[in-house]
Amino acid sequence: MSYRIELTEESKAKIDELLNRALMMTASDIKEDILRNCPVDTGWTRTTVDVYVEGTTIVIKAGGAMVYIEFGTPPHIIRPKDKEALYWKGAEHPVKVVHHPGTRANPVIRSATHRGIMVYLPNRLAQVFSPIAG
Repeated sequence: MSYRIELTEESKAKIDELLNRALMMTASDIKEDILRNCPVDTGWTRTTVDVYVEGTTIVIKAGGAMVYIEFGTPPHIIRPKDKEALYWKGAEHPVKVVHHPGTRANPVIRSATHRGIMVYLPNRLAQVFSPIAG
């Protein structure tokens, strides 16, 4: 004995619509997660974060200092570009060179993506599909 169950085009379209809704909600969750956990200096890097859905893919784009936030930096030397010395508010005096110790990685995008896969997407799928399952 065997059975064959085939979805109608209408059912396939409804599933695609619900899946797209869940992905869009998950993309929003991931973006909020990134913005909530991204360190803020001037806030410019946060304005470059964009998360959206293309087909069945969630795309995450970010600029500014995000690559340095996400992966950190090794120790490095900072020299003046256009002037003879460097000076910043709070410095005792201008200096010709800064020996920066590097920056520890703060993987806000990777962490948000992990939570997106493990928490946000399953929750959103359950949310959008539960009314039709009932």
